[in-house]
Amino acid sequence: MKRERAAEAVRGIRHGGRLRDLAPEAVVMVASAIYFVALWLNDVTTDIRPHAYYVRDAVAGRVPMPANFLYYLAVYALALGRTWSWRWLCFSTSLLMGAAVAAKFAVTRRILAESLAEAGGPRRSWLSPERLSLVFAVALLLAESVPMRLFRAGGYFYLGQIPPNVWHNSTTIFLMPFALMLFHRSWRQLQDPSDRAGLRAILLLVVLNVLVKPSFVFAFVAVYPLFMLRAAAREGGARRFVENMIPVAAAGLLIIGMYALIYALSFGTTYPGHVGQSGVALRPLLVWRQFSPDIPLSLAISLIFPAALVILHPSEASQGRLRYAWALYAASLLIFALLAETGPRLTHGNFFWQAVVCSYILFMESCARYGARLMEKGPRTWRNATLSVCLWAHVLSGLVYIPSLLVRGTFL
Repeated sequence: MKRERAAEAVRGIRHGGRLRDLAPEAVVMVASAIYFVALWLNDVTTDIRPHAYYVRDAVAGRVPMPANFLYYLAVYALALGRTWSWRWLCFSTSLLMGAAVAAKFAVTRRILAESLAEAGGPRRSWLSPERLSLVFAVALLLAESVPMRLFRAGGYFYLGQIPPNVWHNSTTIFLMPFALMLFHRSWRQLQDPSDRAGLRAILLLVVLNVLVKPSFVFAFVAVYPLFMLRAAAREGGARRFVENMIPVAAAGLLIIGMYALIYALSFGTTYPGHVGQSGVALRPLLVWRQFSPDIPLSLAISLIFPAALVILHPSEASQGRLRYAWALYAASLLIFALLAETGPRLTHGNFFWQAVVCSYILFMESCARYGARLMEKGPRTWRNATLSVCLWAHVLSGLVYIPSLLVRGTFL
C-alpha cells in the first residue's frame, strides 16, 4: 500500500494538478545556467573556470585527462570540441551545471514525494505530498549554512561550515544528482536485499559516481555494508550479504585505481612540478582548522534544521531513512576531519566534498520527516512552527549567500 501511494505521488508530479510536466525543472535549469554565466563573466573566484580551462589544456596535450573524467568529457562534448574558445567553454559549462542543478531538483522532488506518500497517517488535503515536495525542493535548492560571520569576526560566510549546497565547485554540482540516486536506490535495496535489478542499478550508479567524483562513494562504502548486514540477516543471511557487497567491492577497486592515477601518476594536476608529491595521510582536523576559527560552532550552524528535528521529535531518530542519512553524514564528517592530502594539495580540502553531499541528503530526509508531521498536525503547532523557523534560517542564508558571490567576487 505504501509503495502504491508513493507511485501515485510521483505520477502526480508528472501529470497531475498544478505540477505538470517539467516546468519547475525547466525554470531551475534556465535560472541556474544564467547564474553560472554571470559568475563566469564577472570573474568570480570559483573552481568553474579553472575546471573548464583544464579541459582545454587536456585537449591540447598540456595536462593528462583527470582520473575522474566524466564531467570534463561532458564539457568537451557540449562545447562541440571548441575548447579554444572561452565563449564555448562558458556556454557548455554553464549549460551543463544548470542541467545538473535541475536534475538534483528533479530527483529531490520525486524522492520527497515518494517519502511523503509512504509516510501514511492522517493528511490535510491542502498539504499534499506533491505540493510539499515542490516547496521543500525549492527550499533545499537555496539552503546554506548560517554564516560564521554572524558570530565570529574571523569566520567566513561559507568556508569552514558544512553547507548542503555549493555553487562554486563544478564537479560537486555535477555529482549531486548521481549521489542522490545512489542514496535512494541503496535505501531501496536495504528494504529488499533480494532485488537483483536494484543491485545492478547500484553497481552502475557507483561507477558513475566514481567517474564524476568519488567523494560520496567514500561515505557509501563505510555505511552501506553496516546497514546491509542487518538487512541481509532478515532475508538470506550471509549469502545475501555477500551478493550485495558486489557494488562495494567494485567501489573499492575503483577507489584504489583512482588513488594510483591521481597520486602516483598525477592524472588531475595542472602543475607539472606537483607530480608525485602528494598523497593521503591521517591528519586529524588539520584542514578544518585552517578554514574555521571554531569547529563546534561551524558544525552547529550547519545543522540547525536537522538537529532541531531530532531534538523536538526524538522518535525521529529511530526512523530508518533518516538514520541512514545521519550515518552517511557522520561518516562523511569523520573522513573530512581525519584525512588530509599531503604535499602541494594539502590546502585543497578534497576530503570535504562528501560532507556537502551528505549534508544535502540529511536535509532532504529531514524535510521528508518534517513534511510527514506537517501533513498530520499542520504548521501551527509550536514544534512545527519552530522547525519552519529553523529551515527558513538556512534558506535565508542561501538567499543572501548566492547573490553575494556576484557582489563580493568570491565564494568564501
